Amino acid sequence: MVIQVLSALVGGGFFAGVTVAVINVINYNRSERRQRRADFLMNQLHHLYGPIYFFTSQNESFFSLNDKFIEAYRKHYEEPDCGDDEPTEKVQTAGIANAYIDRVEENNNKIAEVLERNFSLIDPEDVELFGRFIVDHTRRRTEWDEKHLKTPPRIYREIGDVSLMGQEFTQRVREKFLAKRKELDALSRVNRLSRLWHRSNK
Repeated sequence: MVIQVLSALVGGGFFAGVTVAVINVINYNRSERRQRRADFLMNQLHHLYGPIYFFTSQNESFFSLNDKFIEAYRKHYEEPDCGDDEPTEKVQTAGIANAYIDRVEENNNKIAEVLERNFSLIDPEDVELFGRFIVDHTRRRTEWDEKHLKTPPRIYREIGDVSLMGQEFTQRVREKFLAKRKELDALSRVNRLSRLWHRSNK
C-alpha cells in the first residue's frame, strides 16, 4: 500500500514536471517567434517604410505649398482686373512654386534609393505598387529635361502620363507605416510581460 502511494506521488510529480517543461518550451518558442517578428518589423520601419513615410509626408506638404502659390498667382496676376505691371513678381512667384516641386523630385530620388537598397524588406503585396513608382520616377528622369518634356507630345500621350507622386503610393506607405508601428508596439508589450512572467516563475 505504501509503495503504491509513493509511486503515485512520484508519478504525479513527474508528469506535473513534464507538463510545466512542455508549457515552458511552447512559451519560449512563441516568445522567439514574437521576437523575430519584432526584429523584422524594426528593420522594415528603420530601413524602408519609415524613411519613405518621412519623404512622402514632406512631399504632401510641398504639393500643398505649390497649390497655394499657384492659386495666389492666378488670383493676383491672371484675373482680368489685375493688370500686367508686375512682371518681376510673377517670375519670382512662379519660381518659388516650381522650387517646391523640385524638392518633391529630390525626395523621389531618395525614395528610389531607399527602395532599391532595401527591396528585400518590401511586403509582397507592395512590390507591384513600389515598382510602378520606380518606373514613373525613371520616366521622369528620362523624358524630361529640367522642366521641359523631351518626349514629343503625341508620343507621350500614347505612352501615358507619368505620376510625380501617386496618391495610392502615398496612402499605402502611410497605412503600412502606422500598422507596423502599432504591431511592433503590441509585440513589445507582450514580450516585456513574457519576460516578467519568466523571471517571477524562476
